[in-house]
Amino acid sequence: MPQHLAYDQLCIEEFIKTNPNINIWIESNYEYMNEADVVVFDMPLFFHYWGNNTEVTKPANQICVAWNFGCEAIFPWIKSQNIKSLFDIWMSYHPDSDIILPYYHYSYLEQLKIKHRLNRCKDVCMFISSTINNSHRLEYLKELSYYLKIDSYGKWMNNINIECDEGYKTKLKIISEYKFTIAFENSIVNDYVTEKFYEPLLVGSIPIYMGAPNIDDYSPSSDAFINVNDFFSPKELAQAVKDICNNTNLYQSFFMWKDLEFNSSFIEKVLDQKVHPIEKMIIISQFLLKRNNTH
Repeated sequence: MPQHLAYDQLCIEEFIKTNPNINIWIESNYEYMNEADVVVFDMPLFFHYWGNNTEVTKPANQICVAWNFGCEAIFPWIKSQNIKSLFDIWMSYHPDSDIILPYYHYSYLEQLKIKHRLNRCKDVCMFISSTINNSHRLEYLKELSYYLKIDSYGKWMNNINIECDEGYKTKLKIISEYKFTIAFENSIVNDYVTEKFYEPLLVGSIPIYMGAPNIDDYSPSSDAFINVNDFFSPKELAQAVKDICNNTNLYQSFFMWKDLEFNSSFIEKVLDQKVHPIEKMIIISQFLLKRNNTH
């Protein structure tokens, strides 16, 4: 019998296409929720499903999976023991999750070795639309923008339009035209390192990073980015960025890490993703279903 997965905003169609022998049925229609063997919940939208009712019941032997890309600093209720007890499997960016669901991919070990053209005439860009501001990034950026010209393509502080927007593809193309990209997380929490950091690296732009205190563990090299914490003020940071933009040798030195061995912690984390998180979920779910059915 196929394994049923009722899910919301869990984009695994690409995984299914590349793994045609995995016998599962994906369904996003809530009417099938009680029939599914496994139900995956996008945790930031949890109350959309069940409201404040944590005294919920589920069909016997059904496996509930908590899928969470969001930061608990934004959704603190996720850490509630009442919430945690509802789920059999936790998938998140946390290293202690049942299944680590990070913002990096196994392919990054090869992709980040690719050398891109460095003759870029544009200096700094950013894409910020959300005003979630646990990190106080917005205040910092407002001050930084007094001293440094930043092309802002997001809704927040927008000063440049995008023509023929094709979503993610267009975003990466724009970032690839800049020497630097603002990569400010909405929350400062260990291990919470998002696409804001990795997208610039993938296309040869240097991230200017504000976020996880242990960012070095998640970077291929400590020399691959600029850490906001290394500067006394936004003004000092702005001057450093200008100096790098105006000094070809200094700018190119930020890419020497591509010829060296990556940070061992980063390699270890990426290698753990050789088995896709969805495949791990299927394996664990099948084990739990088999165990439940024998009791």
